[in-house]
Amino acid sequence: MLKRLIYAALLVFVLILLGSCEVLSAPGPTEFNCSLNSDGSNFSRFDNRLFVNMGKQYYISDDLVFYLSTAIRRGSIYQNTPPQVISAHLRIIDTETMAIDIVNQKIYCATSDGIYRLPFYGSGLTNLSPAVSGSVIAPVLSTDRNYLTAVRDGHILRLNLNSGEWIEEAGFSGVTYATYVAETNQYYYYATTSNLNVMGLWRATPGSDEPTLLMNMNGAVADLKWDISHDQLYFGLYYKRKLSWRPGVANILKICDRAGTEVAQIDSCYSFAFAPSEERVCYSQYIWGMADINMLDLTTGTNDLIFDGYFTRNTYSYSISNIVLRHDGSRIFYSGSIGYRD
Repeated sequence: MLKRLIYAALLVFVLILLGSCEVLSAPGPTEFNCSLNSDGSNFSRFDNRLFVNMGKQYYISDDLVFYLSTAIRRGSIYQNTPPQVISAHLRIIDTETMAIDIVNQKIYCATSDGIYRLPFYGSGLTNLSPAVSGSVIAPVLSTDRNYLTAVRDGHILRLNLNSGEWIEEAGFSGVTYATYVAETNQYYYYATTSNLNVMGLWRATPGSDEPTLLMNMNGAVADLKWDISHDQLYFGLYYKRKLSWRPGVANILKICDRAGTEVAQIDSCYSFAFAPSEERVCYSQYIWGMADINMLDLTTGTNDLIFDGYFTRNTYSYSISNIVLRHDGSRIFYSGSIGYRD
C-alpha cells in the first residue's frame, strides 16, 4: 500500500513538472499571411491582401500586382476589384517564370504558342517566338533590356530585342534557366550535370563548348529552386526537400557571385527571395524551433533579423513557405503555418 502511495505521488510530481515546461507542439491547421517593412517595423498579422490564390505574385507596387498561373492577371493589394486577366486567348505553360520590364512596362511570358510580349495596360500582344518546334519556356530579360533568353528542350535561345534575331546555343544541354550578360558576352545558366541528381550553375561564352561550373548542389530537380538577383550579379541555388517532421530543417541555400565565389550558405532555410531593386536577399531560417525572417546585404555581409518568429507568447511561425518583396524593397509579404506553445 505504501509503495502504491509513493508511486502515485511520484506520478503526480512528474505530471506537474511536465506541465510546467513549455513544449513546441506540432503546427495547427492555421496558415498565416503577414506583412512588415524591410526594417521590421509596421508589422501586420493576418494580412491577406497579396495572397489571393491566383498564382505567383510579382509585387510591383501597392497599386500594381501581377499574378502568374495558366493566365496572367493584374490587380492591386487593395482588392477593391478582382484581379483582371490580361493574357486573354493565351495559355501560359511556364507558371514559374516571366520577365518584367519595369522601365518600358512590358511582360514577357511563355505560352503554348511561344514567347509573347504584352504591355502592363492596354492592347498590343506580340508573338516573339522563333521558328522552331517544341515548347519555349523560362524567359529572362538582360539587365540592359536588349536581350531575352529562353530555353527549348534543354538548350539556350537568345533573342536580340532590337533586331528580332534569335540564336540557339545548341552546345549546352540540360538547361532549365539562363540569362545573357551583354557586357561580358557570357551566359549564366542552371543545368543538370551528367548526374541528373546534381544541379549546377554554369558560365559560358557563346559558341564555346567548355562551360565553367561555378556552384552545384545535390538533389532531384523537383527539390531544387534557383534564382538570380535583379542586377544578375548574384545567383542562388536552394535545396528545398521537405521533411515530414519539420519542413525546412535540412534545406540549404547557397549564393555565389559571377566569379563563383560563395557569398553565403544558409542552412535550415525555409524560403528566400532576392530584393527586386537592391543587392540584398530576404530569407527565413529554422532556429530555436521557429521560422524567422532575415535580410542579408550581399555586398557587406551584414545580416539583420527583422522578425524573430513570435506572434504572441503562445503562438509562433512554425514555417515560412513564401516571401514576396515589393519592387522598391521596403515592404515584405510572407506566408506560412502557425505553431502553438503549450
